[in-house]
Amino acid sequence: MPDHSKKRLLFNIGLSLSFILFALVALVVLARDIKSQADYTTATRSELKLRLKEINELARLREEAKLAEPKLASLRGFFPKRDELFTFSDDLQSLARDNNLGLSFNFGSEEKGESGESGRAEFTSVVQGSYPGILKFIEGLEEIDYLANLVSFDIIAEGSNSYNATLKGEIFFSD
Repeated sequence: MPDHSKKRLLFNIGLSLSFILFALVALVVLARDIKSQADYTTATRSELKLRLKEINELARLREEAKLAEPKLASLRGFFPKRDELFTFSDDLQSLARDNNLGLSFNFGSEEKGESGESGRAEFTSVVQGSYPGILKFIEGLEEIDYLANLVSFDIIAEGSNSYNATLKGEIFFSD
């Protein structure tokens, strides 16, 4: 019988060790699963925080867009309509006449603005007359009711008090 109790004891110890080993393996597998779930949860939480921040930023930008809309409409009204550009040459003619200058004027290429942006048209103007008159003409370009940008100008002496100026620029418009 002592042999039988020894076997039973060894069997119980082996069974207990098997159970403990199984519990340890199950615990390691469970720990890995918990860690992967925790990592996933952390990553998801970070992504949600980022999305929430982006949503808040979008909401803020929409509010600012609503506030800017009246100002944007005012700015769009600042640029003349494309059809109104034809009076630009008349205004230049008047400015040249006021400064005792001869004027020839041509529109060049044109670029339409994209969705709410201003378009632009190139122009070339040649004025003839006195040097002070040409300078006053160039200064007067800044005061007319159009947004014009001089890209280049050349002044060439044609005689003792006669000059020829070629002005190239662009004028902005809205559609």
